[in-house]
Amino acid sequence: MKKPPFQVAPSQCRFAPRPAKDTAHTHEHKLDQLKEMLPSYLERYHADRITSRSENSFKLHCPFHEDKTPSFTADNTKGTWLFHCFSCGRAGSVIDLHAEEAGLDPRTFEAIQATAQALGHQLDQSAPFSPAERGEWARTRQEANRHFIVRSKEKEDQRKLTAHQRKTLFQKLDPYLSTDWRADLWHSSPIWTETPEESTLAFLNILFPPDAVLWMGEPYDTGKEKHRENFKPCREWLAMDSLPSRIAAGHFRPGSISRSKESLLAPSFAIIESDDLIGHKPTDAGERAQNKALSYALAGYCQHELGLHLRAVIDTGNKSLHLWFDRPPTRAMAAVRTLAPGLRIDTGLLDSCATAPLRMPGCLHEKTHLPATLLYLDNAPS
Repeated sequence: MKKPPFQVAPSQCRFAPRPAKDTAHTHEHKLDQLKEMLPSYLERYHADRITSRSENSFKLHCPFHEDKTPSFTADNTKGTWLFHCFSCGRAGSVIDLHAEEAGLDPRTFEAIQATAQALGHQLDQSAPFSPAERGEWARTRQEANRHFIVRSKEKEDQRKLTAHQRKTLFQKLDPYLSTDWRADLWHSSPIWTETPEESTLAFLNILFPPDAVLWMGEPYDTGKEKHRENFKPCREWLAMDSLPSRIAAGHFRPGSISRSKESLLAPSFAIIESDDLIGHKPTDAGERAQNKALSYALAGYCQHELGLHLRAVIDTGNKSLHLWFDRPPTRAMAAVRTLAPGLRIDTGLLDSCATAPLRMPGCLHEKTHLPATLLYLDNAPS
């Protein structure tokens, strides 16, 4: 068979305030004292959301919306306990927090009284706040509002910028999209194998010289004397009955025990990957397939527009493809690094691919339990 050329909404209050305990006592509770009770409030009503705490700070999942990564922080770095959510923009003191959850206007004495009661205290309305305390309350509100306005504007600006970047990226990748990209990769691959075992051996044999010292192992097999056995010449790895699941893309000095930059002899490849070409990290099988189709298009763009030479493509078994390119000269590599953020390339992997533990063909992904698959292999270096 002749193979064609490669073308490549704020939620409602989630709880009802607990009634004051019978042991609550009546006394004048000044505003600044009340605001210092934000940690107690969080521990009483949102203990299940707290992910970390210290003497002067808390981090937790926001009470007002669901978030996978904790976006809500509380700290007293400015001498007063205040909270701020970096996702929804809400900010203020414990009074603002309870007022929002209870549906009250935080500027009223009713909200202050309700907050105190939620913490097991009772404010004495006959002891009005002093002008200085009212001024401090107004300044706190003003600061909270300023944070909210600034964060809202930043989020809107970022949303517009992200939308523009996504549109620009799709325009770049559009000429290289394919509705059957897996078949296109297979037909264009100069070398193809029929079994996973053949894929693994061909991958090593084609990409690495026999005498090149390679690291192979599990991610934490590095840094100790016992890990010297993880560094062998390629020919010795090929002679083994079974191979580890990970490999670093660089060549190492003989006698190495660590896949650190100090042990690196030569970085031979540039590995390009993107987990979020669709605009965010995929959350289901459909989005994973879409992200991989765009990764295929990214391979075509890197070949035709950036002049990179593709050597291998590995489907990681999860969100993305690993695109193995011959490492270009230093100047060209710096140009690729500059363009990487706009192409949504993982710059961390691009910078560390020579020493990072990359998936070998056949490696089972720990989340999906699907094997990494070799889709393309070229035996002609640039």
